[in-house]
Amino acid sequence: MTFGGDVRRLSFKIKDYVKYRNKGVIAHWKDIDSILAHYNTGRDRVAETLENFLNAVTSECPHYFQFSGKKLSEFPVMTKVDLIANRPSILNPIFAGKKLHSMSTSGSTGMPFTVVQNLNKRNRVIAELKYFGEKAGYRSHEKMIFFRVLPKTSAWKMLCENVWVEDIAYLNDENAKILYQKQNSRALIAVKGYASTFDILTRKWLKQEWAGNPLVRTVLCGAEIFSDDVRERCRLFWPNATVYSRYSNQENGVIAQEAGQANEYEINWASYFVEILQLNSNQPAVDGEVGQIVLTDMFNRAFPMIRYDTGDLGVMRRREGNWPVLSSVEGRRVDLIFNTAGLNVSPHIVTKIFWGLKGVQQWQFIQEESAYYRIKFIPSVDDVEVEQSFNKLLKPLRSVLGETAEFALEKVDEIPRTASGKFKPILQAMKNVEYKTDI
Repeated sequence: MTFGGDVRRLSFKIKDYVKYRNKGVIAHWKDIDSILAHYNTGRDRVAETLENFLNAVTSECPHYFQFSGKKLSEFPVMTKVDLIANRPSILNPIFAGKKLHSMSTSGSTGMPFTVVQNLNKRNRVIAELKYFGEKAGYRSHEKMIFFRVLPKTSAWKMLCENVWVEDIAYLNDENAKILYQKQNSRALIAVKGYASTFDILTRKWLKQEWAGNPLVRTVLCGAEIFSDDVRERCRLFWPNATVYSRYSNQENGVIAQEAGQANEYEINWASYFVEILQLNSNQPAVDGEVGQIVLTDMFNRAFPMIRYDTGDLGVMRRREGNWPVLSSVEGRRVDLIFNTAGLNVSPHIVTKIFWGLKGVQQWQFIQEESAYYRIKFIPSVDDVEVEQSFNKLLKPLRSVLGETAEFALEKVDEIPRTASGKFKPILQAMKNVEYKTDI
């Protein structure tokens, strides 16, 4: 712990108490801890929370009126397509006109999707981040560097939170060197980022025989599958840190996190009821069987997500006398892509650019040649709007990939999945792809 971290934590606690009394982030943090730390009493509280949530939603949201009094297993499984198509009747009219927090995503499925969250849900998400951060050895408000595509984050907010966002839109060797120097900050305690980001950066850094910051104690990977080879390179680069993989998404929050060892994820039962369903049906999978990860978010009443098909695959097993865990998470896989000069580019900058694509139900970005990229899409409205929207993306895409980049737009009825049943929004289709470096 540091003096700066202590001061920030105290300031946050005072502000949280004054603003929310006993209903703010700290109260949610204590609630999560009390549930997950005690299985016998915790599972009863989860059942009670789930029942109360379903009762509220079925009396408030038109889409769920017909399911009043029914068990969770009798509710339909909802994909993103279903949630988007039924959005007007799912939105809770009780929260009409109230200030809501919006979370947008399209990274895991190539499907633009915005979820609104009521204040209590938003506080819950912040509490989850703090709670599971501490479980990974990181106390909130200690200095952390977050490698990601740069969002609109003010310098004042970064100073208050002590979480410094570093832009990874361009992962060429010059920027990799700058990011290496950034992580050498003397006060740095933790590093967070995407698996694909750690993949590129650790390759470059270790090739130069550079050493990571010895003060770093936690390396946290979220949003994508953390492969064993990337995990090992993170351990080699930050030898004094523990490496954790977190399973989370933008639309919900922290769903699960590694419980101190690889490939065993502690599920956040305090906030989400998680089911594993069979791949070809909505029947429950048996323990040890790969299936669809379906969750019910028990705190977002503004836009209820009941039995939400995350699009990810997982395996559940049960600890004796303890909470069930995920022994495997087959989540989002994102391929690395290159600009026209053959240098690595973060796939997440492409995803962020595609947030502005309108009139599309789903898209997939494919690099077929060094300067040739194909964009497959399933339209949701007339093609004219898609063409106009796509043309607006050409300039930002070329600014990332190169002015000589060529693009083909292909309308399709279906975008195929991989053999494992997963969907890749970013696909590398060139043969004999090699990592290039210019340091």
